[in-house]
Amino acid sequence: MTFVTKGGAVPGYYSDIIFMPEYGLGVTILTAGDDGLVQEIREIVTVELVQAAEKLVWKHIDRGYTGTYIARNTSLNSSLEVMSSSAAGLVVESFVSNGTDVFEALRAFLGPDAGIEWGKPWRAQLVPTLLYKNETSQQGEIWRLLFVPGRQFESGTVWDEFCTTDVDGLLYACLPLNEVVFWHDEGVVELPAWRVAMRKTGGKEKLVVQA
Repeated sequence: MTFVTKGGAVPGYYSDIIFMPEYGLGVTILTAGDDGLVQEIREIVTVELVQAAEKLVWKHIDRGYTGTYIARNTSLNSSLEVMSSSAAGLVVESFVSNGTDVFEALRAFLGPDAGIEWGKPWRAQLVPTLLYKNETSQQGEIWRLLFVPGRQFESGTVWDEFCTTDVDGLLYACLPLNEVVFWHDEGVVELPAWRVAMRKTGGKEKLVVQA
């Protein structure tokens, strides 16, 4: 994560202002005495604060996004399972459309031409676009589903060379095949190109399935 800081001092008095934009949090440290005290306090406060913020973030994500989504019209036999982790983010574990395992079908259809080495670890990653179906009310979060390789770190390293530069792939009826829309108020996830909306199990609103 990123810390944005501004420090200042006069003899015997030291300060540090810290902003954490990812969490919308800020800290101001004011001390009198030794200048090393600012660093000690900063280390203690920011570590504890970030750890607490991370727990809240993932709790919110688990509550708002993860779960199993099922078409209410059981004759469709369509479902989507979304999982999350702090390492991988939001991941689609399985996608069944009209009884067909979509990931298994894509394995045969796409192959190496899609840059996917199917024999190696990969995941179906949900990537936010920061756009909404209804920008005015900011409802209907638009995401993209991408196939990305599993991260395999060398000992002692945290960087790899994978970089996604294009989140729009195949289209169907002029709609992105990988578009996923979360309607949180209804507990519904919509796949426009697939013409289906699935309700989260245990949700409170009814499912709407397009004809």
